[in-house]
Formats: sequence, structure tokens, C-alpha cells
Amino acid sequence: MQIIKQHNIKVAYLKQNSPSCGYGEVYNGKFENKKIIRNGIFAEKIKDLGIKIINI
Repeated sequence: MQIIKQHNIKVAYLKQNSPSCGYGEVYNGKFENKKIIRNGIFAEKIKDLGIKIINI
């Protein structure tokens, strides 16, 4: 988070559906090929910093 703040990052391109980076919908992490509606761990943290997230 410190690097994000130091470099004044405004936008992040993150891997869609990743349990850590996904935004909006992610795999449940149990290797069942099932998705749940929530943000990944990292995505949630940077969202709280005001970073715009774009899924790729």
C-alpha cells in the first residue's frame, strides 16, 4: 500500500475473478469453479484507498 501511495496511483488493472485481485465477482477459492459476489482481498484494500479498478 505504501508504494501505491508514494506513486499516486489512480487506476489498477487486476485479474478478473481472482480471489485476491478480482473486483465484483471472484472464484470461491475451493477449486469448485464456483463464483461468489465479492471483491478479492487486494482489490478491496486498494478500493478503500480510492483506486479505480478495471478487471482484465
